[in-house]
Amino acid sequence: EYAGEELVFDLVGRLSDAEAVALAVDGSFGSSLRFGSSLRLGSKDVFFDASAVTVDLVWGVREAVGDLTVFVHLYDEGGALVAQDDGYPLGGMSPFWLWEAGAVIEDRRRLDWADLAEGVYSVGVGVYDPVSGVRIEAFDGDGVRVVDDVLILGEVRKITNNQ
Repeated sequence: EYAGEELVFDLVGRLSDAEAVALAVDGSFGSSLRFGSSLRLGSKDVFFDASAVTVDLVWGVREAVGDLTVFVHLYDEGGALVAQDDGYPLGGMSPFWLWEAGAVIEDRRRLDWADLAEGVYSVGVGVYDPVSGVRIEAFDGDGVRVVDDVLILGEVRKITNNQ
């Protein structure tokens, strides 16, 4: 990222050696009729500081998929969307359609929450068709379709400490 006369490097993920990464499936996207649940979400980690929630995702592809886009959402306690990061994995540099069967990609997303109030927020992830905007079916690790095709990764609590 170039900002004026400064070059800033942000970790956005990496390509992984598929043999070195054991992908325990926590969720999948696409029905067997449309995408064959070929896109799998494995290990994930959510961590945060005062300014942002960072989400590390590990994607696995069993067979080639089409042009799909990832979204990572932050929802407030009432379920309202308050922050999001949409785009191809690896900071937009690695769309799913480029991936070969067996590929494993580590994808980092950052959600700004510096201006949000204290409270509990949910982190969700999903996949959609960028042309139509239609979400791809999402299933939990047990194969049960999830509400709104959003896999909820967990909750984070924002606390403002003025001391």
